[in-house]
Amino acid sequence: MLYNIDISISKNVVFGYIIILKDVDNIIRTSKTKEEMSDNMKPVHMFVTSWCPYCKQALSWMKELRTEDPKYTDVDIKIIDEERQPEIAKKYDYYYVPTYFVGDTKIHEGAPTKEIVKKVFDDSLK
Repeated sequence: MLYNIDISISKNVVFGYIIILKDVDNIIRTSKTKEEMSDNMKPVHMFVTSWCPYCKQALSWMKELRTEDPKYTDVDIKIIDEERQPEIAKKYDYYYVPTYFVGDTKIHEGAPTKEIVKKVFDDSLK
C-alpha cells in the first residue's frame, strides 16, 4: 500500500509544514506550534520516498510505539518526501531513506529497527 502524503502550509506551524499521512490510521503527527513544543523537545525530520518499503515499516513502528507509550505522541515529526520536496531534502546530508534527524543531528539513515525508531523518539524528548 502506498502512503499519500499531503502537505498544507500554515503560518502558525514550526517550519511552515503540516504533514498529514493518510492510510496510517489517519494522522500520525502534525507539526506543533512553538507554544505547544516543550522547551527541551527537539523536532524530528524524517526523510522518505513513497516507494520505500523501509519507510513504510518505520511509519508502522512509529504508530505502534505511540500506541504503546503515550509520551511518544508528544514528539514533533516532520515527514519529508524527498521526491515531492527536493528543495528541503537537498539541505540535509543523507543518502538512504528513511533518514531521521533530531534537531540538526542525523540519528539514523537506512533500514531501521523498532529500537532505532524508539531511540529517535527518546532523543527528541531529551
